[in-house]
Amino acid sequence: MRRIFPLCIAALFSASLFAQSGTCPPDPNTPDTLVGVFPLPYDPATNPDGGIRDTACLNVPFQFVFTAVVNETISFGGNMIPLDSIRLPVTGGIINLPTGMTYACDPPDCVFEANTKGCVVIYGTTTDPSQLGDHSLGITAQAFTTGGFSITIQFPGTFFPGTYNLNVQNSDFGNCVNASAADILKDLVELKNVPNPFSGTTEIIAKTAVGGNFDFSVSDLTGKILHIEKIKIQRGENRIFFDGSDLPNGFFIYKLSNELGAVSGKMCVSGN
Repeated sequence: MRRIFPLCIAALFSASLFAQSGTCPPDPNTPDTLVGVFPLPYDPATNPDGGIRDTACLNVPFQFVFTAVVNETISFGGNMIPLDSIRLPVTGGIINLPTGMTYACDPPDCVFEANTKGCVVIYGTTTDPSQLGDHSLGITAQAFTTGGFSITIQFPGTFFPGTYNLNVQNSDFGNCVNASAADILKDLVELKNVPNPFSGTTEIIAKTAVGGNFDFSVSDLTGKILHIEKIKIQRGENRIFFDGSDLPNGFFIYKLSNELGAVSGKMCVSGN
């Protein structure tokens, strides 16, 4: 135990830097002083470099991230009103997405508090040839003020005119974005287990922007599966209890996987 514990600490420190990187990272190049959804909509006169410049292609996994920067006030009727939050519905808030695509937020509940930066990721795979061409997307959210009333805001719209056209092409198109399924899930799920190292039992904490059915598995470093079960995951924070009292001291890999891919973390048993 005296040897395995410090080895666990050293190895898990470097692993945790990756495992806790967060979901759907906002664009670090977007200054906090700007307010809105970025990139801004395409407008030939005011913002010719805006809009969605990436192309989705048939049968190719696609991913695109919007960065949301929320101020402490919102302009309404010529007045600056204190802002509590901007809230995007977790479903149905983005219209005209190609078949096979959806979206998720960080934070997972799609509630962007005042004076924060978050993001919305569009992801999925389009397989239907009838979806070829431009899809004009619209984002509808509610701005909640500290006074308790809400204002409907749309992107593109009055605040930010222009278009968000998502173009779908055949897979041989030269500008296809190919986001592997593993990369998509990695940006939507954050994993850690507490305590780690542990003896006996531990809890896996999964912060996720997507819900649904997942496989939870634990394997040794050779890939041999020692435990597997099907679990239901909700958007937000989930806790998975794991009894590792029958495991020998050492390192093990725990994994969540579904049709989007898999995301994993490393746990250390010390003291069994």
